[in-house]
Amino acid sequence: MEQLYILIREKTKDKHEGSHRMATEIVAGMIRGSKHWTLEMENEDPCRMHRLIEFIYLLINNYTTANTFNETARCVLAISFSFDTTLFNGRATRHPDINQFIDTICERLRQAIDIYEKTPRINISDQILEVQDETRKAFNFIETVVQFHTNLFLWCEQPVKNAIIRIFPYLCEIESIAANDEGCKHNLTISRNHLGMAYLHVHFLEALIQQLEQVCTSPKWNARRAAIQFVQSMIFWNLFNARPYAQRLHALVLKCLFDEQLEIRIVASTTLSGFYQCDYIQVTPEDLNHFRAMSKTNYFTKINGKKVTSARDVVKRHGGQYV
Repeated sequence: MEQLYILIREKTKDKHEGSHRMATEIVAGMIRGSKHWTLEMENEDPCRMHRLIEFIYLLINNYTTANTFNETARCVLAISFSFDTTLFNGRATRHPDINQFIDTICERLRQAIDIYEKTPRINISDQILEVQDETRKAFNFIETVVQFHTNLFLWCEQPVKNAIIRIFPYLCEIESIAANDEGCKHNLTISRNHLGMAYLHVHFLEALIQQLEQVCTSPKWNARRAAIQFVQSMIFWNLFNARPYAQRLHALVLKCLFDEQLEIRIVASTTLSGFYQCDYIQVTPEDLNHFRAMSKTNYFTKINGKKVTSARDVVKRHGGQYV
């Protein structure tokens, strides 16, 4: 095993695509050949995949995300966790525990976000602009986590776990980071929507709504907007089993409808109108009267005899008009 690890490391250091492909084929062969391993080698059996998953996880190249090895590593990790299922008798299969792995990912993801936000992105040296090495590593890790999260929903029979709910706030928080890269932004939206499109049992819905309420108090407006956008797809795909949470989600959307950030108010108005149209929430005369009153709010006020626009009243008026 150690000789194989050394060989794979050597191949991944090579810049040629063929070497990366060979490394992935060796890893795949280790998994496929596991049926020939003896019971004495159980602790190293790739079918158990503990060591293999950790090995691939540490091998992910920090400098580039477009190469064959990185793309295959994300896919292999997702396939490995596809065996982490709960059977009808309530017992779990003897395979890697995704909850423990995702918790480790969350710790590194928190560090990557801090590095990307606090480290200067551009290094100016002799009139040459280049991205800081630490910033590049952080962004590549963030992008890898997004792709891994997406692959989980493509390969796993039971992708929704408690850890998947716990990582959701991070997928909203990195929205401001992904905004600088169109490809990453697109992949991040798809990744969150996969969770919204999944069937969510009651205990998962409760935990997820708690996370949504937390994210909507975030100081980052990109995260708040991502959370309220997610609510649309979550309710559309879980319309019937999410009925008990209608009041909480209604209150959450109303709060965002009067958010100080214009982009969030627009998304919240779309979400609320969707709730009304699909009959998730009933339109009451009290609601209509409230929105009419808000839409007629006078946002001019006088200070020292001068007419001044009140930002708070503008927000109220917009909230009533958008609905």
